[in-house]
Amino acid sequence: MTTHLPKPISPRAHRRFDQLALPGMVTLALWMRRKNPRAAAVIGAAAIAEGSAQFTTDYPPPVAFGWMDFREHNRMAVVHGVFIAAAACLVPGLSRGQRGLILGLSAVPMALAALSDTSAAARDETLREENQRR
Repeated sequence: MTTHLPKPISPRAHRRFDQLALPGMVTLALWMRRKNPRAAAVIGAAAIAEGSAQFTTDYPPPVAFGWMDFREHNRMAVVHGVFIAAAACLVPGLSRGQRGLILGLSAVPMALAALSDTSAAARDETLREENQRR
């Protein structure tokens, strides 16, 4: 018996979340820079990966370049989250609180990917909504 998670997040909602997350991550990295440059570097690297994924994904519609489809974006989000978690555990000189913050940050892309609807029907619905607005 298999159980499936509900997929309540549309590609459009996922894109909006990503658009809010990127400036938040950059702001967090800049704020953390004074407290611990190593923690800021980990968060900044995560922000760079998030930004590159955001600008190369065809959500639809694509933000800038449509090189990666939405399903692949979600697969990369899981890998991204694992790398952030690994960095949080392996980078020396982080306090317990900073490790916890970065580990929490790593869970967000994985949870968002798990809850995002990557079906073709969701993609078609999003495209229809975008076309109706034009």
